[in-house]
Amino acid sequence: MLNKMHDVELDATVAALGSLHLAQKELFDTVDELQSLGVGKIVDLPQIVVCGDQSSGKSSVLEAISRVRFPVKTDICTRFATELILRTDPTTVVDVSIERQDADKPGGKPHEEKLPGPDGGKRDIPEIIEEARRLMGVDGAMKTVSTDVLRIRISAPDVPNLTLVDLPGFYYGSGGGQNYDDRLVVDELARRYLSRSNTIILAVVGARSSINQQKVLDEAKVADPKRERTIGVITQLDKLEDGTETERYLDLATGSNEKARLKYAWHLVRNRSEKEASTSNDERDATEAAFLSSGAWSAIPEEDKGIKALRLKLSSILSAHIAKSLPGVVENMKRSVAERAAKLSRLGKPRSDPCQLKEYLVNIADEFGRLAREAVQGSYMDSFFFENPSGSSSSGSDNDFSVDHRVRKLRALVRDLNRVFIAVMCTKGQGRLIEWEDGQPMNVGHVPQIPAYLTAIEQGYQIEKPSAVKESDLKLEMDRFAAQNQGCEFPGEPNYRATLQFFQGLSAPWRKIAETHIEAATDVAHSFAKELLEYVFGADEETREHILAGYVDPYFEKKRKAMDRKLEELLPRQSGFAIAHEHEFELRSRDRHGSRVCQQIAALEAKEAEQGLGPSASPQQKKLVKNGGNPALTQAYTDHLRERQGEKSMAAAERMIDNLAVYYEVSWRNFTQNIVVLAIENELVSELPKILNAGKFAGMSDDAILDIAAESKQVRQIRAKLMNDLEKLREGIALCEAHSRRKRAPSPTAPETKPVLEKPMAFKRSMGATVEEVD
Repeated sequence: MLNKMHDVELDATVAALGSLHLAQKELFDTVDELQSLGVGKIVDLPQIVVCGDQSSGKSSVLEAISRVRFPVKTDICTRFATELILRTDPTTVVDVSIERQDADKPGGKPHEEKLPGPDGGKRDIPEIIEEARRLMGVDGAMKTVSTDVLRIRISAPDVPNLTLVDLPGFYYGSGGGQNYDDRLVVDELARRYLSRSNTIILAVVGARSSINQQKVLDEAKVADPKRERTIGVITQLDKLEDGTETERYLDLATGSNEKARLKYAWHLVRNRSEKEASTSNDERDATEAAFLSSGAWSAIPEEDKGIKALRLKLSSILSAHIAKSLPGVVENMKRSVAERAAKLSRLGKPRSDPCQLKEYLVNIADEFGRLAREAVQGSYMDSFFFENPSGSSSSGSDNDFSVDHRVRKLRALVRDLNRVFIAVMCTKGQGRLIEWEDGQPMNVGHVPQIPAYLTAIEQGYQIEKPSAVKESDLKLEMDRFAAQNQGCEFPGEPNYRATLQFFQGLSAPWRKIAETHIEAATDVAHSFAKELLEYVFGADEETREHILAGYVDPYFEKKRKAMDRKLEELLPRQSGFAIAHEHEFELRSRDRHGSRVCQQIAALEAKEAEQGLGPSASPQQKKLVKNGGNPALTQAYTDHLRERQGEKSMAAAERMIDNLAVYYEVSWRNFTQNIVVLAIENELVSELPKILNAGKFAGMSDDAILDIAAESKQVRQIRAKLMNDLEKLREGIALCEAHSRRKRAPSPTAPETKPVLEKPMAFKRSMGATVEEVD
């Protein structure tokens, strides 16, 4: 890093660069200051790219603009791109590096290489550029063009945020150590810089060469077809001897050449000659002014000739670039004002006495309750619901369905938690999955499909899939179990105690599934309360931590215990559930059993027909049985058919299975509804707005209030910073809006507003040559 240059040279450089934003310095300074607040950033900072044919005087123009001395020699052309990067900073520092492209190496990527440190700060920039030539391998007799980029960063208080670029010169032919490959590199390098929308093209035309032979005009036209961001610069006018060429360049400068006319008029510059290389910057400017005020060039307006006027023209262009960005900058600042004002509002008024502190906590409790009610109701109008949660690593995208990201929109998240709970109860709630002979599953309602974005929640249920058991095997198992556990029931009647025991095994997963759901919902509610607490307290971390530790965390400790008790209350007991809807149970059980028996009768009659057995009942009896007119007759007929075929009656076991299925279906529905409504909703979610009690704060003693909410030094500092930021932002908005309203002057020498200049009469009388237009 080069921390020192020759003091005079550096001061001259900073002064020259500072003039690039002199016309709008107040606006530029405001924009730079606002960037420290995270706003006011001008996207796509402008860059001025100096391009032209070889030996057209490009580097000399860049040197004259910036007053950064470049090593200009007649036998050495620019062989690499040089970026002069200017940045506003309180400290003046010059830093030089090379960006190595390494494109010719497998997997090579650009990387930056710092130049070796200067010897005690005694070397100036020309010496360091010569060092860069050597390191790039383009010094001395080497004629190749390097794809590496030399970067000179100048940070100083009075320079604009801007980049100036000097590119290798264009050329057409080969020879003299220059080859076709290098020509392609030069063209590609130029197109890469010129095609960028933030590039102001400074197209330098050297008068020592014919206009029609200079490639820069074609390249600039390709990159900027509308000629809206191109400034033409004519150099080497002092080298003109032929009157025809003088006439052509005068046409170019006055706008007479329509095909080469630009939005910003052509600008005349006189560079140092080789003999004048040692002259000072002021001497150079004086020599230029004397030359351009004499002869044919004296008729050119002052704003279109000389390096000082060129700096002012560039300043105007930079100002236009800033002006284009101002609407977006102002919107950004207004958003920042709203955000900081909200934070300041949440901090409350400065407070020191207990009455102020009570008022502060009461307002906090009211705000907490209001936003919690809106979250419970699913009314997401407040900005709280749209800010990225503090615990989320997400960028805030609406496509992020992680629990951490969604916790502020509580109702939506709780509904999805309930949705997954119901789906898991449908698919994994049975201890054993019964494969029914009729192919119909138990009626527990529609099994909801879990969308992909909720699979992470589903994976939180560590429940194994139930093992399968065929209905016929379960029938035999229940028949044996009933025989081993016979009570006082009449022969052939189902054993209801056995049915309840089988139900308890079938519903065994319910506890773990419900515990997982309740824990997930409680964690979400706790996280929501923390997020809301952080939002309403803003930067007042100390008071927030007091409330969190003293009120919120203890509340959820008690709530978890209450939810555990509620679960025990809702889970099936060993003795079974009391059946609230007995009539419904009776109807569903009878329908299920009747359907089973009818299917069995059809199967048994088909079997009789196959075996050639005679009719066992009259057609009228069969019709009565199949229509289910008498359940006892239906069962008796089924048993009669089985007896004729030598099969054992399974009426009791089948009745137990049917009762088990209906009992499971009714209990499943009641249990899932109770968990969602009585546990999650009534016991947890609907109670959230009551966590902070405004009345309790209002009735606290002065000592207790001081312990909780006394304002800390940190809060006072944050309040002061927010107020200072708001003042700066509001001043910045006012300045930017005033600048936008200000009537802009017409673009400098724009062809739409400025007439074509007349050439000097003396020059006209002495010239008779025909002028060709440039393509």
